[in-house]
Amino acid sequence: MSWYRQYPSKGLDLIFFSRLEGIDVERLSVPGRFSSTRQDKKSFPLTITDLHTNDSAVYYCASSTQHVRVINALINTLYVFSEYTEATVVRQAHSALVFRGESVHLKCEQEGSDQRMYWYRQYPSGGLDLIFFSNIEGAEVERLSVPERFSAARPNRQSFPLTITDLQTNDSAVYYCASSTQLVGVM
Repeated sequence: MSWYRQYPSKGLDLIFFSRLEGIDVERLSVPGRFSSTRQDKKSFPLTITDLHTNDSAVYYCASSTQHVRVINALINTLYVFSEYTEATVVRQAHSALVFRGESVHLKCEQEGSDQRMYWYRQYPSGGLDLIFFSNIEGAEVERLSVPERFSAARPNRQSFPLTITDLQTNDSAVYYCASSTQLVGVM
């Protein structure tokens, strides 16, 4: 199992690696504030103490088998603020494993009542691309830079699901859902 870290617009950095449970974990490119233990075959928790703002990143926990070269990843996004700020919690699926030609429905729910919601896509080693935004529930959703196979709806203030049909291999990416009280990230 492995832990990777990805900063915005950067590639993946391997930060921890373990071949077998109970064996020492290899630490790469992170300070002593970061730790991980391989408790058993399925568990590989990451702990970060004394958080700094530059710890804000997307953290991936991955497992692979050498025979089929399939990587299953659990995506964890960490945001560290330099001071207290009020924020709305947005919940979305951690990951989806689907095949070419299939469809996927990605849920996004906010716990607050932010007026605006967004979907972003990020390819490995790339920046965030805004692909949909909604100014308010019930209004038309704005589509940017994605084909008609992609659709998003805003049935109510809290929900903003994304659907992709006839999936292609180049649709593989990290999709982020966000909300805000002010208009952000729209060019």
